[in-house]
Amino acid sequence: MPQERRPPPDPASAETLLNQGLTTRLARERLAAEGTNALPDCRQYGVRAMLLDVIREPMFLLLILAAAIYLLRGDLHEALMLLFFVAVVVGITLYQSHKTERVLQVLRDLTSPRAGVARWRKAAHRRA
Repeated sequence: MPQERRPPPDPASAETLLNQGLTTRLARERLAAEGTNALPDCRQYGVRAMLLDVIREPMFLLLILAAAIYLLRGDLHEALMLLFFVAVVVGITLYQSHKTERVLQVLRDLTSPRAGVARWRKAAHRRA
């Protein structure tokens, strides 16, 4: 009995995908339609945003108020000393926040999903 001639398989069919993998064109189409499989980008803080966050903290505001009271009482030495130490604490806080942001970015990069894919019978590793 002669074999039936089948039409060539649809490039998007499951059988073709399992045997050969996606074509580059089909992979791009799916990426455009469905988007990437990535963690959402977290808002990155700049120095100005970090500084505003520190300034808005209640303890910082109380220390500034205390320095203003020292100035109103005429005790310039105490006011300047308090403001100096407040500036040191703000500097340390900004430094630590910056280091934390960098570490979090590295962790996001390390934990981003990766997948082994087949593109026309060739194995490749891509960001998922």
